Amino acid sequence: MWLLAGGLGLSAIVSTAIAALIGSWMVLLLLIWIAGRLRDNVSLLIFGIMLSFLVGAFVNVLEFKSTDTALRAFINWGMGSFSHTGWTETMLLLLAGIIILIVLAFMVNPLNALLLGDDVAHSIGVSVKKNRIIIILLTGILVGLTTAYCGPIAFIGLAVPHIGRMILRTSDHRYLLPVVCAAGGTVSLICDFVAQHLVDGGLPINTVTSAIGAPIVMFLIFKGGKNKT
Repeated sequence: MWLLAGGLGLSAIVSTAIAALIGSWMVLLLLIWIAGRLRDNVSLLIFGIMLSFLVGAFVNVLEFKSTDTALRAFINWGMGSFSHTGWTETMLLLLAGIIILIVLAFMVNPLNALLLGDDVAHSIGVSVKKNRIIIILLTGILVGLTTAYCGPIAFIGLAVPHIGRMILRTSDHRYLLPVVCAAGGTVSLICDFVAQHLVDGGLPINTVTSAIGAPIVMFLIFKGGKNKT
């Protein structure tokens, strides 16, 4: 993909964005296709785990054949960092974020309807499949671009929405969307500050986000399991 973009005269920043979007959408579309054929959630989870092992095997081959410089760059990228994101990348991410937020602003009612369950949402005229695919594709854009430029930063997207719900005590997307966006950026910056200044020499940002996010997710899982009993 990078070779094709280079042959078309595209810059490294644009080619990275294109490659990230294509890669994320390919995986998401594959999972959507599989999810339509596996009605059992456990089977879908197992398929996802096996897919991660398959992709991991391919990545291992690339790592084994890479040069020391390329391998070190990949390891640093895998730890997550904002330090290599310049103004051009930041503006591209900002533009994508604004466009997607505008689209989501028109989808607040369908999102709230989906909280009631597929049957209820369908009964009030919401196209469950259509809206779900749109959300997944929009998520693929943001996740693909962010991961391409900043690396796979763990637990921000998983923990922050739950923090927003706990703060607002509501699941209404009219309030959740802006608050979660602001909270996600704030938590990311705080974690980056801690990673860069708390320890001499700095730490990977994933170390901090995992230390904060993992206990929150564990608490939510424990709380949800306890409520069921």
